[in-house]
Amino acid sequence: MTLSGAALIACDDDEGEAGGGVVAAGALPVVASTGGAGVSGVVVGIVVWAHAAASNARTASVLWCMVRILECARPMARPSVTVLIHTLNEIENIEECLRSVEWADEIYLLDSFSNDGTIELVRERFPRVRIEQREYLGAASQKNYAIDRAANDWIFVIDADERVTPPLRDELLRTLEGPLDVWAYSVGRRNFMLGKEVKYSGLQRDRVTRLFHRGHARYPNKRVHADLLVDGATVDLRAKMLHFYIRSFDHMIAKMTRYANWGAAQMFIDGKTTGVWGIFSHAFAKFVRDYVFNLGFLDGARGLISVGMHVYYTFWKYAKLWEFQQLKRLGKPVPLPALDEGEGRWELPWVKNS
Repeated sequence: MTLSGAALIACDDDEGEAGGGVVAAGALPVVASTGGAGVSGVVVGIVVWAHAAASNARTASVLWCMVRILECARPMARPSVTVLIHTLNEIENIEECLRSVEWADEIYLLDSFSNDGTIELVRERFPRVRIEQREYLGAASQKNYAIDRAANDWIFVIDADERVTPPLRDELLRTLEGPLDVWAYSVGRRNFMLGKEVKYSGLQRDRVTRLFHRGHARYPNKRVHADLLVDGATVDLRAKMLHFYIRSFDHMIAKMTRYANWGAAQMFIDGKTTGVWGIFSHAFAKFVRDYVFNLGFLDGARGLISVGMHVYYTFWKYAKLWEFQQLKRLGKPVPLPALDEGEGRWELPWVKNS
């Protein structure tokens, strides 16, 4: 921060008269560091005091001037941030995830009644973490619920299988120190399968909006893959987080099946339909797009397996949608997941408050 001559003139109480304790504009080109906690301000104050004393300025005026300069040198306060994490049986992941976000002012963990020891581990090793348990009604519902109850307005969302790297941590903290020109910031991800990064098949463009002000961002009413809605532009951060998205094939297939069921339920609720061509064409197009056009073949076996699992997800989602249609046609109950109809859960805060 450069303390201009105009700022120094503001310290004078003799209305600019020569020899009356005025520091002329440009006479003292002093630079104060925003991170120096007032050290540079002290130097500036000494210089101003000497200059003013030589001009026989009143002591009170000199002291007031020094205070003003120290205020100018004081760094802007960083707004507090809450890290939100949702868990369901994440004992293998949660410790490293929490270690990577210990810089946050609040860590708020919303758990969907894990039974693998996740909560017990967190309580034992991370007593500062705020824990709450709630029935899982979809990722968007869980996040909006937690956003409304967080202690701070600025939110950073992370999944248990993700890690904030030191460069990303530093960039997040620098960003929060301001100036905050937008309401949301996105983060790129490096995705790993069984210890090695998967770089292609569309993952080369993997980016998620995770840092935002809760008064200007909201997740939409979708059971799965709900992208954050933001009041205005989103800025991309340069540093990336780590995403260990495939820890075992059994775990990934179970996850893909669960997500496909939720995705099919969402499409059914939205009134969408499909048939044999829809089931085949969406799965086939997914394979061609990710394996060929998005260069999935460059990742070798990992690329083929990653694309194959996402093709399976697409195939199963449309197959389940077809099943729901047939159950409805036969007059049988359609096994849709519970939905969150909580009052105000889906309202956009910037629209609500306008």
